[in-house]
Amino acid sequence: MLSSSNHWRVFGLKIILSVSSILIVSFCSAQRYDRNWVFGTNAGIDFNDIDSNRIFKTTADNYEATCSASDSSGTLLFYFKRTQDAVLATLHDRNGNILSEGDSVRAYHSSTSGAIVIPSKDQTKFMIFHLGYDKSVPVCPHIFCTKIFLTIVKNENGVLSVESKNNLLLNDFLFEKMAAVKHANGKDWWLMIYTETDSGSVFKKRFIRFLVSDTIISSPYFQDIQTTGVNYLDHIGQMKFSKEGNLLAFAETASKTYEIYDFNRCTGQVGFVKSGSLFGLTAKDESPYGVEFSPNEKYLFISTGYILNVGNGGTLFQINTTQLVSSPVIIGTTVYNYGQLQYAPNGKIFLAGQCTPFSIERDYFNCNQYLSVISQPDSAYPLCNFQSFSIYLGDSSKSTFGLPNMPNYNLDALSIYKADAGEEKTWCVEDTTIKGFILGVPSVEGVQYSWHPSDSLSSNNTAQPFASPSQTTMYVVTLTDTSIKYSCQSRVDSVFVEVRDCSVGIEDILQNEINIFPNPANETLTVSSGNLQFSIHHVIITDINGKRIMNFTQSSVNISLLPAGLYFLRVELTSGVSVVRKIVVQ
Repeated sequence: MLSSSNHWRVFGLKIILSVSSILIVSFCSAQRYDRNWVFGTNAGIDFNDIDSNRIFKTTADNYEATCSASDSSGTLLFYFKRTQDAVLATLHDRNGNILSEGDSVRAYHSSTSGAIVIPSKDQTKFMIFHLGYDKSVPVCPHIFCTKIFLTIVKNENGVLSVESKNNLLLNDFLFEKMAAVKHANGKDWWLMIYTETDSGSVFKKRFIRFLVSDTIISSPYFQDIQTTGVNYLDHIGQMKFSKEGNLLAFAETASKTYEIYDFNRCTGQVGFVKSGSLFGLTAKDESPYGVEFSPNEKYLFISTGYILNVGNGGTLFQINTTQLVSSPVIIGTTVYNYGQLQYAPNGKIFLAGQCTPFSIERDYFNCNQYLSVISQPDSAYPLCNFQSFSIYLGDSSKSTFGLPNMPNYNLDALSIYKADAGEEKTWCVEDTTIKGFILGVPSVEGVQYSWHPSDSLSSNNTAQPFASPSQTTMYVVTLTDTSIKYSCQSRVDSVFVEVRDCSVGIEDILQNEINIFPNPANETLTVSSGNLQFSIHHVIITDINGKRIMNFTQSSVNISLLPAGLYFLRVELTSGVSVVRKIVVQ
């Protein structure tokens, strides 16, 4: 369902966002989107000074689902606040004011991993993926009616407004498990959600992923893992990626188990690693709920509480992920409930807590006014230094089960995506001063290079060979990464070098006069000239090896039958000059 008060557009199964401009952000520059946490009742933590976290008050009133977002400099922009209607929330700016069109956001307050914020490259768009409860369904299958929605917050020179809200991404019922991680290219994102399907005694675990780029949200991809045994319908419990994105884990409340998977940042696919049970280690009604990885990925922390039934008591476990069979180690217990876990910018892991009605008589302090913390999460117990209910939030602020669902915004690209063939070049044959040029970019550690054709290169196995072509040439390089344990091992990139007589050429400004859109594209591709004196004669599309795929003379062409991948588009003008651009078909 699309909101009637916005300009959101759906093309087939792909959702296109309009982006006004592109800001090139260095992979190695730290982005501070996660520096302000807003959660619980009036609670906020500012992590911009990682040595001295500042507690601040907000107008929030959240239970489980919560979200807050900052800009890249660490300034708080907006956050969720639940309404009296438990299935709706409002969006507020840092001063507590409701954003324009920020009311009636379909975010269910009692969803474990209820919201994730992903910014566009230029920070003018903030995509909020949120789990909403579908009240229109009279009888919910498996007692839950959760679906995934998308709301867009627009930031125009510091003025925030909701551009689009409550866009339904998938009309399926889902569990309360949602996580996000950077694609291997360090630019795009994988958004992962989870559910189960059953047929009698056999059921499947279903991972559903979306590829989120700066302008495109893909159609959903499904990966089913068939299993045997009892289907507990474990819709409650956190799901988290490790800091480096190599692992994915979630807690299952009803079955009192946890599962850990390998994750491929190139393909978005999971691979089962291990599972474990907490039966016999907790009280009768105590259930696994929160999960979080240590930064080095060696340990998984799992919190428990009385999630399914009213009671009191919680346990915090540490599990060694490097051991095929490892016994959970209890590192903390409480008469209260432990809630969600979240890794913080200061390298610590914070744990939410919740008092229960049965604990009031022995409540010598208000546990809701505190968070617990694991100060050295890369170390085994007891050196991990767990301090229960040690972070004071203030007299009027309270924690509940939820903490902001913050992905790792600063996860870098894998090595092969830091290496490429370089930019397209034009070489003037009449230039007698320069007899060649350097291709590629500086070498990246752990990457092997294989260039072809090699007859005009100084070397075919270095990052930056010297090229001296006698004719227009497409150079292709195969990049093989030997430094990574998971994910893709190689990819192919290419660069087009045009050799021509520049004395009959046109100005460099021509490159900006040829418009190609959309790019990436999946159905129709349009080519136009912004200047009448640069008339287009015809257009040729080739693969990365220079093989001609198609040519056309009209302004638009249907490319829906082309396989997904990288292509080159050569625009030849009536003057005899040509312009070459890369295009991506999805």
